Amino acid sequence: TIHAGLDDTWMQALSQFGWRGLLPENERVEFSAPSGQDGEISS
Repeated sequence: TIHAGLDDTWMQALSQFGWRGLLPENERVEFSAPSGQDGEISS
């Protein structure tokens, strides 16, 4: 539920700085995994 607490601006900042490389493998999977809560980020 990490993404649930992230702000839009924070998400954009993470994207620009390459958050995929900053977060652990398991966290990266949560962000990429298709789920009801991830619908906002995916779309």
